[in-house]
Amino acid sequence: MLRNQLLPLRHVFRAEVPSHRTGLVRTGGICLDRTVPPKRCTAHPGQAGRGGKPSPQFLFDARDEFGIDLARSYLIGDKLIDLECGWNAGVRASILVRTGYGAETERKQAGPITRAVVVDDLTAAADWILRSLDIQPLNR
Repeated sequence: MLRNQLLPLRHVFRAEVPSHRTGLVRTGGICLDRTVPPKRCTAHPGQAGRGGKPSPQFLFDARDEFGIDLARSYLIGDKLIDLECGWNAGVRASILVRTGYGAETERKQAGPITRAVVVDDLTAAADWILRSLDIQPLNR
């Protein structure tokens, strides 16, 4: 699991994964080894920069460091810029969740997101990924 959020770098939120999300990951049988904060980007949010979305550079950095196969990876986000980052990196699928800004993104950016998978929340995204791999999602 990679995480690229600018807010923790601005000290608005703590840089760790919140405990309720870590628990969510653990219940799915996935061990969250560590989080790697993105390299600081000098561009303002929404503007192109080496490390800022929609640049896939942070994904390329993670690919190089951890041996991630991006073509077998998924990007989950709630904004068009997140989806574009995934498409720019060549991930298997970019998934829009309707939580956060996702419902607004779906409503206002209907044309550009036609390439994306759209689901209600993170659990639905995980279920979609598992089904795409012919793995039965956990009963909840």
